[in-house]
Amino acid sequence: MASIFRRSLASFVPAAILIALIVGLVALAAVDGLYSAVLGETLGSTVRALATAMPPQADAWYDFPSSGASAWANRLDSASGYRVTLMRPDGVVLADSRSDPAKMENLGEKPEMRRALGGGTGIARRSSVTLGRELYYAAEALADGRDGRVRGVLRIAVDLPTLRSRLGSGRYLFLLLPLAAALAAAIASGIFARGIAAPLRRLSEAARAFGGGPSSRGPPGSGSGPGSGGPHAEGAPRARDEIRLADLASGPDELRSLAGALDAMFGELEGRNSKEILEGRERSAILDGMSEAVLALDASLALRMANRAARRLFGLPETGGGRGLPLVEATRSVELATLAVDCREDGGPLERELALYGKGGERWFRALATPFSGVEGDDSGSGIGGDSGSGGGTRGSGGSGGSSSGGSGSGGSGGLVLVLDDITQVRRLERVRRDFVANVSHELRTPVQVIKGFAETLAEGALADPEKAQRYVDIIGRNALRMENLIADLLALARLEQETGAGLELKREDIASLVKEAVDAVSPRAEAKRMSISTEVEAGLGAKVHGGLLVQALVNLLDNAVKYTPAASTIELRARMGKAVEAAKAVEAAKAGDADVTQAGDAAADAGASEAGASDAGATKAGVEGSFLLLEVRDHGPGIPARDIPRLFERFYTVDKARSRELGGTGLGLSIVKHVALAHGGESGVESWEGEGSRFWLKIPLK
Repeated sequence: MASIFRRSLASFVPAAILIALIVGLVALAAVDGLYSAVLGETLGSTVRALATAMPPQADAWYDFPSSGASAWANRLDSASGYRVTLMRPDGVVLADSRSDPAKMENLGEKPEMRRALGGGTGIARRSSVTLGRELYYAAEALADGRDGRVRGVLRIAVDLPTLRSRLGSGRYLFLLLPLAAALAAAIASGIFARGIAAPLRRLSEAARAFGGGPSSRGPPGSGSGPGSGGPHAEGAPRARDEIRLADLASGPDELRSLAGALDAMFGELEGRNSKEILEGRERSAILDGMSEAVLALDASLALRMANRAARRLFGLPETGGGRGLPLVEATRSVELATLAVDCREDGGPLERELALYGKGGERWFRALATPFSGVEGDDSGSGIGGDSGSGGGTRGSGGSGGSSSGGSGSGGSGGLVLVLDDITQVRRLERVRRDFVANVSHELRTPVQVIKGFAETLAEGALADPEKAQRYVDIIGRNALRMENLIADLLALARLEQETGAGLELKREDIASLVKEAVDAVSPRAEAKRMSISTEVEAGLGAKVHGGLLVQALVNLLDNAVKYTPAASTIELRARMGKAVEAAKAVEAAKAGDADVTQAGDAAADAGASEAGASDAGATKAGVEGSFLLLEVRDHGPGIPARDIPRLFERFYTVDKARSRELGGTGLGLSIVKHVALAHGGESGVESWEGEGSRFWLKIPLK
């Protein structure tokens, strides 16, 4: 928009020029009219004087026109410069000083003739037909002195252009003088406008300086503005003492009063804005520090704010946090959008449990939707601290910007706050607990019933039959052994959970010896199935571990391989040292598409990262900080279905329960392996290909 100075000049100068032109033209017209009136009066006096001074012989001219009349008219024209015409009362021209009377028309109908014959002096202004110029006419009737009868009419005329030429350059004064006055008025208006605009401009600069921002320019001499290197280069508000209101002291009293009012208002706004910024940052820090995901929505259910947990959960950008996106588009959850709509319509808090699906699979959340009032459409302020992704609170225009998130809120006039509490682990633990109780009850009930049944059979007389008694005793012994193994595994798991971390006693062990001990323990069962176990251990490999637990983990893995691998197969056991950098390279190769899925999984496993780890997050937790011990058991059995792999290390979970029970499995072996790895601060994993076999591995960091 144009400044006051330019707008004033644009308004005053054309108006002054227009007024000057109008005044000049009116003045010129008035002078011309005055001049015409004076000229008419002069012509009337002249024609009346000439009428009284007619020569005596003129009486004969009316009846018999002669050359004497024309000569008299010519002499009069030469002496006065007027055109002289002598006519009879009927309009016939008798003599004319500038035209041939015989060629002139009858002038009886001319206005000046009618006026003169009516008893007065006829005055008229028009263009002459014979001369082709505009003339001023004056006519007077000539009466006979004896009887008063009108004998003729005397008319004189003067050329108007001649009159204008007599004015000369004086005519232009009527235009130049008003234009000069208009110019003076424009200069005066410009000086006045500048006197108003200059303090207003300084006042607006002071207001922008207080508002801050990259585009604001500080007042003259304040040293602020873009590129000044001061604290305001980042958009912080200007301090009130930097606003140079003293520069306005020379302005009008009204502006000085306005400057004082703005100064007081700026002081109040600065205090409010500083308080709001601090509160906004505090709210943002609190929200970003929460483990729960928090989403703030406006009345149209568009995203206004998402804390750090919500941005990570839904993959929202850190900058802006997806502000303005519809809830369904931001979260890709119809159930969450339905909860928000129901809360908006109900007007009160609602709580539901719902599932969300992402890269990590299914996750369960307890979602609480709470309406709050004070948010309209897409305003920049937020009742819960604005966009936490920006690292600071919003700056309102004088308000504190805080509205309660717990207000009732009408259905369509406020916003919503959604809080998502991740209960996936709770649900998983509840499921594990239920499965554990059910599995333990089931696993113990069967052998107990068998023992009870055969004991009753023996008590009822079966002891009399030695052959049957021996078979029944063997069955009772096998089931008792099964119960003993189950209880032993449960106790082992309980002990591992108690000894995890600092409670586990570690000492340096020769890994080759531990591997040999585990292989020797499984060899009889392997030889019974004509299976061979090949080992590959790095020379001199040693680690600080709990030898007994490590042997138990390897025995469990080898025992599973023997149980589920067809006869005459080969089982491979490898032990070596890996480095985190190797795992990271394998992960990058998998991400960059340098190898297919199977090759990437092989490379990641060789470096100590599973295929799942390679596709998810890179080097695993155990191998990030340094070297680790990698133990790997590979078989060539039927493989494990992909759907069963995520739960394979859970207690009592088996792919084929009937076959596992038939082979004497308790469903706790892999769970013990996992807890052995956790007790050493490491982890375990599996890769499997249906029809090709499986590869189980343990990673234990070297301390």
